[in-house]
Amino acid sequence: MTATEHPKPDDLTWEPPGAGTWERDVSHAPPAPTRLFRRVMTDAPSTAYRAVFEDFGGPLDTIDMAMVRGGLYRRVTPLVGADRGGPPPPMPILWLASRLHPTFRKRNKTGLATFNTMS
Repeated sequence: MTATEHPKPDDLTWEPPGAGTWERDVSHAPPAPTRLFRRVMTDAPSTAYRAVFEDFGGPLDTIDMAMVRGGLYRRVTPLVGADRGGPPPPMPILWLASRLHPTFRKRNKTGLATFNTMS
């Protein structure tokens, strides 16, 4: 494409890298990321966040990162239902699940222990 040509509509479509809500992350990515940056920022954070959330009792699974057309995108991944897409469950259902689902219960216990040791 030359400077005088306009992009075709097909060139302007954006496909999310997976289910869920993805947001552009301009605060953690340079305008022209290198191959090393792209590899590190799409592989390492998900593993690191997963470990941190588990160790400290965070109510999330991880934060996923992906490169789309040279831009860094992220999504916050819930403990359950991450790949179903759509809106979150209604608050009463989420409240009930957070008290009955074994993973939520374990994270809640870990989170309380973490904050109690910090006090």
